[in-house]
Amino acid sequence: MSTKLERTMQASDRSYSEFEGSSTWQVVSEALAALEKNKDLQLQTERRLVVGYICKQLAANQLVAKSGVAQQGAPADPLASASLRQAVG
Repeated sequence: MSTKLERTMQASDRSYSEFEGSSTWQVVSEALAALEKNKDLQLQTERRLVVGYICKQLAANQLVAKSGVAQQGAPADPLASASLRQAVG
C-alpha cells in the first residue's frame, strides 16, 4: 500500500526527468544519502521519486531555475535571484 505522497510523486514521475542528471539532482541525492548513512533518515519511497520531488519543489519555489537546473558540468549559480542572494546574506 502506498502513501498519498508516494502516489502523488509517482504520478509526477515523468515531470522529474528534466531534473535528472542536474547538479541540483546530484546535491539532493548526495544529501539524502548522507542522512541515510548517518541513520538520520530512512526513505520508504523510491529514492529517485524523493529526489525528483525535492528538485521540483525547489524549482517551483524559484530556489533554482526550473530549466536552469544545470546539467552536470554546466556552471550554475544557485543564488541567481537577487532575493535569494539577500536572504542568504
